Amino acid sequence: MPDTTPVLPEFNPHNRAYHRFFDVLPHLDISVTIDSDTGRPLTFTITDPRSGDAFTVTVDNSLEMTDPHALLAVDRFGEVVAYGPFRDHPTAVANATPLAGTRRLRSVHTIPLHHPDTADLPGTGRRALDTDLVRRVAQGYPDARCCALLLLDRTPGIAELVGPFTDPTTAAMWHRPRPTAHAERFVVPLYRAPRIEGR
Repeated sequence: MPDTTPVLPEFNPHNRAYHRFFDVLPHLDISVTIDSDTGRPLTFTITDPRSGDAFTVTVDNSLEMTDPHALLAVDRFGEVVAYGPFRDHPTAVANATPLAGTRRLRSVHTIPLHHPDTADLPGTGRRALDTDLVRRVAQGYPDARCCALLLLDRTPGIAELVGPFTDPTTAAMWHRPRPTAHAERFVVPLYRAPRIEGR
């Protein structure tokens, strides 16, 4: 007889959001159902200890940022903004044109998004920007819940992007061990966008 055992979607037990899930709900009782064959979580039952109310959610799959990228662009108000993170370069590219159309963006560039915990930034993470975007980069603290730090050398128009940060002050305070000569620092809003998976 054919094997009728359902095939479970892939789940990475080292997924950082999975581990943080337990950290952000310290006052709730969380029980986990584990698959005996793979060790992956199947369901979470979350209980409110005060009332005893509970609900159960099913774990489908996991998504890891293997090569985080963002889209850097000029919005319809003439300000520089970023969208992301996307899991890799092809996914960022796949989102560029649709996002530019729906959000009325121009001068859209894909750029690696370096995590703030990175000890130093690789030279391969630098990207050339067009003159329209470069001249519109300005100092200021964006009114956004999520931000990125743009390191820009204006003369050649070369940039690096670090993030995400939870607020503009934290972004402005980030420093790399070996600063890039002539690089100016700008905090830009980092917005999440619907993802179209790259091929």
